[in-house]
Amino acid sequence: MKKPPAPSGPVEDGGWAQELSAHAVTLQASPRLWGYDVQEDLAKNYSFVETAWLAITGELPASEATTQAFELVMAYLAPVTVAEAPAHAAGLTRLCGSNPASVLSVASVTLSQQAQHVLQKHEALWPFLNREGPWPQQLSVGDGLEEPVQRLRDALHAVGHESPVFEQNPGLATACLAVLFELGMGTKEQLLSVWVWCKLPYVIAEAFAVRPGRLLEYPMDLPKYEYGGQDD
Repeated sequence: MKKPPAPSGPVEDGGWAQELSAHAVTLQASPRLWGYDVQEDLAKNYSFVETAWLAITGELPASEATTQAFELVMAYLAPVTVAEAPAHAAGLTRLCGSNPASVLSVASVTLSQQAQHVLQKHEALWPFLNREGPWPQQLSVGDGLEEPVQRLRDALHAVGHESPVFEQNPGLATACLAVLFELGMGTKEQLLSVWVWCKLPYVIAEAFAVRPGRLLEYPMDLPKYEYGGQDD
């Protein structure tokens, strides 16, 4: 019997690399993150928040003030309630008896989708922050700063960070995204990463507080909708 000819095509004939490339994390006797020794340098000399900044940006924070402002913004941005899709979806996954890994997967994916949606709503913010366009009025909330936003402004002032975004009466998410941008989180990938990273513990807390199988505790008939015609 003749041996069939070897397959031929773009995958088989391509001059592909023979090894995976490590770009950010290298595994040696001690792992390195963007060139920094994790065990002998980062673990001993930097906080986990500073290490997270390094992981996301490729550089350590420029100053202690940057780290403090970053921590504040993450603390204000982080809370997620069951009224939001990530915590609701993860909690429902838990309620249905899915394994913990599935709950975490749903939480992470839903947070990522939420972040993408929020960033799309803020497309007009980046030109303003780069001084290339006017303030997008649709991002203003009311005639004065909401109480949580004012608290964030005061807290940032205490660590030496002032932002012009607060003069525009933004909502809390808008203010947090603007300050992250000013601190150096200048790409969508970085902002999305911070959004997911800081909110995931809150979603986990809500999801794993749900008791698996207790379907009667889920309001199956809520919310009640009244559908109308196209003109309603």
